[in-house]
Amino acid sequence: LQREAVHGSDGESISKTSTSQALEHCEALNLIYLPIGSNTRPPMNECYVIIGDFESYHINRWMRMPDFATTPRKERQFDSTLPLRHVGRITMPKGIDELDVPDLWDNFEKREKGFLFEHFEALRIFLENVDSVLEDLKQLLMERNVVRN
Repeated sequence: LQREAVHGSDGESISKTSTSQALEHCEALNLIYLPIGSNTRPPMNECYVIIGDFESYHINRWMRMPDFATTPRKERQFDSTLPLRHVGRITMPKGIDELDVPDLWDNFEKREKGFLFEHFEALRIFLENVDSVLEDLKQLLMERNVVRN
């Protein structure tokens, strides 16, 4: 963690303090990773807002982008004159969603399966067995009089 943290002790003001002091009374910590000084995104004037609400780990992102539903793909780019619009977490200023897909193979020559192939195997096993497992579950629930036809 950084040596300094920002916190508000009276519910209104925000001051700088040490990280250990800011976390001293925390019983749980929700940590959000932010791309500060990141080289994975083009530099922008980004703002961060924390709003008290029900617990949710979804991080919303807004950018000054045209409406994707009515704008041709080639014209979907950041425009500082537009209002903020809700976009996906991986939407880049050039208007596309950038996602690094994991490799299929760790080593193609040796046929060592990568991340995706390992998970496809688990998905294949699930799909081959889901109908029989659901039928077994239905029978079990009917025997226990939980499900009525």
